[in-house]
Amino acid sequence: MSWFKEDGLRYDEKGRILRLDQRVAPKLNIGDRFFDCANGRWATLLRIRPAEEALGAPFEALYDGCELFAPFVGVAMHCDIGEVISESR
Repeated sequence: MSWFKEDGLRYDEKGRILRLDQRVAPKLNIGDRFFDCANGRWATLLRIRPAEEALGAPFEALYDGCELFAPFVGVAMHCDIGEVISESR
């Protein structure tokens, strides 16, 4: 078994990396809030980077700070996205 599958990851039909428990890639819009499973914190989506710039991590977001860390801007891959709260709600 490859490390990819050992880490619980797979490719979807469009070549995006997803967790084994993800049926489909997340659909996000600018302003949506999402939980980043890899970072263990909530973030607000700022922009979706084009594929040639993204290198597999298209979601640029402002991550929430905590008592130890200030808020920061980071990127997430499709497999990092957990719960999503749509800004249109």
